[in-house]
Amino acid sequence: MGSDAAGVRILTTPPPLFSGDTTLIEAEAFDSTEVAIPNTPIGWTSSDTAVARFPDPAVGRVVAGSTRGTARLTATLLTGQTATTSVAVQPVPSQIVTASGGGQTQIGEALANPVVLEVQGADGQPISGVTLVASVAEGSVVPDSAITTADGQLSVTWTLGLTLGTQTLTAAVREYPAVTTTVTATADPPTATGLTIVSGDLQTGEVNTPLPDSLVVLAVDSAGAPAPGATVNWSVALNDGAVSPTTTVTDANGLAKAAWTLGTLVGANEVGVNLAGQGTTTFFSATGTAGPATLVEVVSGDAQSANAGATLLNPLVVKVTDVFGNPVNSEPVSFAPSAGTVVPTDTLTDFAGQAQTAWTLGTTAGAQTVTASSGALAPVTFTATALQVSGVTWTGAVSTVWSDPSNWDAGRIPDGATDALIPAAAAVQPNVSTSNSVRNLTVESGATLTVTSPAVLTITGD
Repeated sequence: MGSDAAGVRILTTPPPLFSGDTTLIEAEAFDSTEVAIPNTPIGWTSSDTAVARFPDPAVGRVVAGSTRGTARLTATLLTGQTATTSVAVQPVPSQIVTASGGGQTQIGEALANPVVLEVQGADGQPISGVTLVASVAEGSVVPDSAITTADGQLSVTWTLGLTLGTQTLTAAVREYPAVTTTVTATADPPTATGLTIVSGDLQTGEVNTPLPDSLVVLAVDSAGAPAPGATVNWSVALNDGAVSPTTTVTDANGLAKAAWTLGTLVGANEVGVNLAGQGTTTFFSATGTAGPATLVEVVSGDAQSANAGATLLNPLVVKVTDVFGNPVNSEPVSFAPSAGTVVPTDTLTDFAGQAQTAWTLGTTAGAQTVTASSGALAPVTFTATALQVSGVTWTGAVSTVWSDPSNWDAGRIPDGATDALIPAAAAVQPNVSTSNSVRNLTVESGATLTVTSPAVLTITGD
């Protein structure tokens, strides 16, 4: 059969094989017109059976051997005509080695050098044509898969993540997933050169209490990128508060934070923050407000004296403070006299924590008191002495003006606690042109008293 064959031709080209792989090669005989002659016997031989062999020479199924290399495969007709092809054989991948680029140090950007991975067989020689897959837990690797070249290698660019310390790249042969390797690199912090405030500035809170929001800063390098792992120092710069902790290390995003308890004094507070080893300090500011009122105390106006029924020269002044002595604003205060009247009786403290009232003494001579109180706080007491009133007599020595002391025999103008006498024998008679008061007034027969509107003369006595 096939005695009229003009030749033989191989129809399929065998792919590269790994040791132990098998593939079927097809061939056919043809006549002088190149028409195929079916069922013509074809024999198969290999130039190197250690590389590739035909278990059955009458069948074109080739099996890759254990030896790396290329074998020439020949198809032969009984009439002697031949055709050839070749097959490349390499060992099964057994390991992946790092040809270069392992053990680098960087953070948040591509490593300075690519990582070059090489797939090798058991003979230590490179394996080409397999798919090498690379992956990382954070950061990125490009490309993440590719077919190895003739030198068995794949070069990748590895950008580390922001987590400090050792990071790992894992590589595996897709066709042989048991063949893997790992490559490590170290993510070291960049050098921090500056700090910026992120949040927590310009808060307001009660003295000696923690502020609701943490103080947060961002450490950056010379390029303005976040700088993880930088040491940051915190300290109170104004007022007597506390900051905790006093030393922190920036996280993977370059952030550091601390808690701030304000000082015991109302007003401005400051915390300074700086990078360890650097002199530039950044400041947070906050405002402390007074705590709850704990004390009422006398400021001024105690132990005065005046004629009975007269208004004291100086107001009664109290101060309301918190436990640290800070003035408490808008705290209600009430004044209660034992005699006389006060204006106002109820008021609120001002920004200095003070409240005041004017006290007109009662008409009875002797000791009198006013009690000042604020809520449940212990009250305070003012005392004053009401003096026995003696009368004055109009002389009209210099003019008709009631409010001129020189026109009265005692050299003083009568008031709501003083009796006044207008004698008929006075040089001139008085004229009240501005409002005044007198306790009791006696106008002798023949004397006159003129009150010019809109002035008013008030009689305070019986």
